[in-house]
Amino acid sequence: MVPSIWIVNPRDRHLADLVSAAGFRVTAAGPSPDLLGPSSRPAGPPPEVLLVDTRETGQLPLELEAFRRTAPAASLILVATALEVGLMRQAMRLGMTECLTDPLSAEDLRAAVLRARAAAGAPLPRAKVLAFTGGRGGIGTTSIAVNVAAALASQPDASVAYLDLELLEPGDAALFFGVEPRYSVLD
Repeated sequence: MVPSIWIVNPRDRHLADLVSAAGFRVTAAGPSPDLLGPSSRPAGPPPEVLLVDTRETGQLPLELEAFRRTAPAASLILVATALEVGLMRQAMRLGMTECLTDPLSAEDLRAAVLRARAAAGAPLPRAKVLAFTGGRGGIGTTSIAVNVAAALASQPDASVAYLDLELLEPGDAALFFGVEPRYSVLD
């Protein structure tokens, strides 16, 4: 099945032509307030793929965050002149699954849409979350959490993520693991 694609803030007609050349169909295109605003959104279901063209403005539309809440299954693809740190950080926070830069090609666009749709359709792996808290400092909460994480990670095919919510930098967990974190929970 061919996914429905909306193009937000198209800089030029060339992007719609690339979508067609990639074998897809554009079902809506226009400025962000017209497509993403709750009162002006096109009738019918939300798109499966949203191409957000930032080449002219260099920033993501303000309406995108509200749209994301109403259409969480839509795959978001960023189209930019260059991948700048601030734009990429903002795109990641909104759940962009792919990023394309100039010069665009139909093959790159097709591959990005297919990857984005495959990721959207893939079932999320089930995970267990274990939280360790202590009533006060110095009672061994971090020691227990680190040892449980290490024991779980030693199992075959295990995947363990340890998140230290200690606000004092860097926290004792880094010392136990023998690492120097570049970022803390404050980042």
